[in-house]
Parts: sequence; structure tokens; C-alpha cells
Amino acid sequence: MVRLTLKSIALTSWCELLQRGLTFRQGKIVSQLVSTNYILQFINYEDIVSTKVVIFEAYSSTIKVHDVPLKPLLVSLFKLIKEKVRDKPNLTVIVTHSISVVNAFLDIYRSSAMEGSSNWLVPSLISLLNMLDAAGVEADAQCDLTGVEEDDVGNSISNEERFQYGALRQTQNQQKVLNTIRQHIGKFRGDEFRQAGYIVLMSESIQLCMRLGNIQMASAFLKTVESSHLDVSKIPRAPLVTFKYFLGKLYMQQEKFQKADEALTWSFANCSENNKELKKHILECLAAVRLRNGKIPSNALLKKYSLNHYADVVQAIKTGDIRCFESTLSSKTDLFVEEGTLLCVEKLKFIVYRTLFKRILEWAKKELYDGKIINVVPLGVFTAGFGWQIDDKFVPFDNEEMACITANLIKLRYVKGYIAWEYGKIVLSKQTPLPRLKQVQIS
Repeated sequence: MVRLTLKSIALTSWCELLQRGLTFRQGKIVSQLVSTNYILQFINYEDIVSTKVVIFEAYSSTIKVHDVPLKPLLVSLFKLIKEKVRDKPNLTVIVTHSISVVNAFLDIYRSSAMEGSSNWLVPSLISLLNMLDAAGVEADAQCDLTGVEEDDVGNSISNEERFQYGALRQTQNQQKVLNTIRQHIGKFRGDEFRQAGYIVLMSESIQLCMRLGNIQMASAFLKTVESSHLDVSKIPRAPLVTFKYFLGKLYMQQEKFQKADEALTWSFANCSENNKELKKHILECLAAVRLRNGKIPSNALLKKYSLNHYADVVQAIKTGDIRCFESTLSSKTDLFVEEGTLLCVEKLKFIVYRTLFKRILEWAKKELYDGKIINVVPLGVFTAGFGWQIDDKFVPFDNEEMACITANLIKLRYVKGYIAWEYGKIVLSKQTPLPRLKQVQIS
């Protein structure tokens, strides 16, 4: 290798070590050497500040791996760490440099020099995508909405426009990150040796879409995944577990609970026991999905992963305790929102309703009809039972409210029958008026 001179021995060593790691496919070393935290420990502050970019560009232009230039990757990383060591780093600039780093790395990852299995590069790709994601989140969090007084061309804007403009600014860097990843996904599709890279990019894209609330785009990714032919035997276990987790989470939000159950169950079963945090996140979603499918997770499992809030939800479902359910949902809303399970858990309320409906029906059969089989029950019987649980001081619970709840239970197929409103009766099917939850196909 023809070498120009750099004053920094550490900077020169870093470049040479990265070249060697890529040449000899040393995945662990490469993953370490592209980490900005490691670079900032490896190279001292003075060397980073004193070395001019133009000098480093000239030096790095001589470094290649099997005729593939490393200059784009090295220069992008160097610009990134130079920005990071500034007294007041510009977070938007950090996002821009991070994007350049990811683009340069993906070009190397897809190059002919990396023919054959390229799974050894996957840890580095995951590390860089995590860095890029974190940079986007941090840059957006720094946006000062109170300072938005003019639009892009200097015109004054109204309060409503200021809010909308500010909201866009709050996510613009994460949108850039998402667009960067999207433009690479198609390049990997169908690549037999880089399926791992494909699912890593898909995982990050789905995660970003859900965080940004762009479910429509996430659904488009889902169609892409379903039409892809993935050979799981060629994909490392760790990224596949993460991929299945986000895939299951997306299915959950689309209320495709059977597919969500399959993906999340696989992810949980194959996740390393050492990665307790990820296992807990997976179980958070899996518990919600299984409850929607009528499957109750064991108390031992919930206790093991400190999911006491789901234990309370399970108790409410078993007993028909609406107050317990609403109290748990209210006190744990932030947690359910953070895990992306709120909408799924909220709809468990109808299963709690179903349990209470069943208990009232059993009580009526025993106390009012001497244990006889009944299929026609006065609406008021259920109104009294539900009214005791739904204690609203401002709006009294009446037959209309009860009829509305019953109509929803019938629509969801939790109850078989119909409402004879003119007679004030609920007419239940003589055969299986309350189907088992496992037999009810929600989606």
C-alpha cells in the first residue's frame, strides 16, 4: 500500500486495522472499529481536531480492500467523529454524516469483494444502523418548537401552522433516516448471500415506520416481506429474532393475531436467555396477542419477566372485573404506549365484558330460572349487573348502553344471538351462545 503521511499514529493504525479486518473478514473487529465510541477512545482528541479533512481524504484514498476503495467509509466516519468532538456539535450534521457512513458501508457490504456469505458483516451493519437511528432521534428531540416563527421562505405563520411546521421538524431527521434505509432495501431483495442484511434493513424500517406512525408504509413493507422467499438457515439467529419481533408487532397492530402469534412465539422461543430485555419486550406483545386469541399466559411466566400489569389484566378477564381492567389500563397507559400494545390491550375490554356477561347469565339461570337452560333474558338483568361495575356518577348506565355493549359483543362473535329491543330482551343462540375464545377468529 502506498502511504501518505499522517501525524497521528493512532489515526493511521485505525485505518490499517479496519482495512485488515475487512480483508480477512474479521467481523468482530470490524464492528468494533466502525463504532464511534470505540474510535473516540482509540484516537485522542488532539489528533482528531488537528488533522484536517483534506489531509485525511488524501491519505484514505490509498486504502482499498480487494480493489474496493475504503475512502468513502473512512472519510465519512472521520467527519462524524470530528463533529462529535466539537464543543457544540450540530446534531443535524451528525445525522448527515451518519447517513454517509451507512451508505458507504452498504456499498462495501454489497461489493463483489464480499462474495459468498457476508454474515460476518451483519453485526457492523446493526451497530451502524443503531447509531444512525439514535442520531435521528436525538436531533429531532433537540428541535425548539417555540422558535418557529417563519416558514422556509421567511413568511410569518399562524399558531396552527407553527404547530404543524414544528411537528414536521420534530421528525424530519428520523424521516431522513427512514428514507436512507428504504433506498437500499430493494438492492438486497433476492440476494441469496445477503438475506441477513435484507432483514436487518427491514427490521429497522418497520421499527421507524411504527415509531413515526406511518402504518401505511409499514404495511407496504409487510407486503414486500410476505412476497420474499427467505431461507432462515442462511440468516444468523440474533437478527432473525429481532426481525420476527418487529414483524409480529406489525401484524399485531394490523389485528392479524394468528400471524402475530406465530412470529412473536418464534422470536421469544429463539431469543437468547441472556437477552432478558428483548425477551421481555417480545413477551409484552405476545401476551397482548395471545389474550386477544383467548390464550391466558401463565402467572409464573408473567412473574418471571416482571409483567405484573398483565397479571392484573388476566385477573380482570377471568373474573369480568371491569373496574380492575380500567384501573390497570389507566395506570399503565404510558407503558402500553411505549410497547406499542395500547390499542390491542384496550380491545381486551370486550373480553372482560364477555366474562361479566357470562357470569350474569349463569347467575340468572340459577337464581331466576331454577337452573333451567335459558336463551331469552330480559335486557334489564344485564343492565343491573353491568351498571354495578360501570359506576359513572354523571351518566347513569341504562338499557341503551347495555344494548350497545351487547351489539359489539355479537359483532365480535363473542356472543351468539340478537337484541329484541322492542321486547327488551336478549335472545341467545340455543347452541353455544358464548363460543370459546380460542374458537373465535377475530381476523
